[in-house]
Amino acid sequence: MDTSATYTLEECVNYIGLGKFQWRLFSIISFSTMADAAEVLLLIILGPALQCYWPHITDIRIAALTTCVFSGTLCGGFILGLIADKYGRRRVIVTCAIIVSLSGMLTAFAPSYNYVLLTVFIVGVGIGGLNQGNNLMLEYLPSSSRAMLVVAIQLFWAFGDIYEYVLGMIIMPSYGWRVLTLLTALPLFVILIGMYYITESPRFYVASG
Repeated sequence: MDTSATYTLEECVNYIGLGKFQWRLFSIISFSTMADAAEVLLLIILGPALQCYWPHITDIRIAALTTCVFSGTLCGGFILGLIADKYGRRRVIVTCAIIVSLSGMLTAFAPSYNYVLLTVFIVGVGIGGLNQGNNLMLEYLPSSSRAMLVVAIQLFWAFGDIYEYVLGMIIMPSYGWRVLTLLTALPLFVILIGMYYITESPRFYVASG
């Protein structure tokens, strides 16, 4: 590459190609996708358990669990997407990992079902913001590898479902839904450690001068 010439960001990313940094970022975002999937699948497991714990809860109110989390995801995806464009994707991802993990842990200590609905809504908001991880990764990938790695990341959603099913089978019979909810939230803290080694989006730096 001629150092005296001017290149676009896209040309620079394509020239650099795939390296250790890109694979590290791929690993972190893949793990984040798994954690998101586990949080969503947890709601399916929680429904019957919560009805046993609070027998007065109707089927319609149990269905509100998924409504709350996906409503939160919708709000988080839109609002936090705008915030990420202005303040950077890395900051939003770190903030949302904290939101999801802490809200998930608070769900484990819920004193009432309405409290559960509130915390899972906040979890949904965080999940919507964590989707910025896909955008961050795309901005670091050469065009020749984007399609392959984006598809590969989606596979980790299935791995997250499998992980949560296995965790549920092990934990629920002996320890109950509160411990399962707590353990499901803990992996999000790993993302915080991983993001320490990731820099902000190059497109954000270019856009912000």
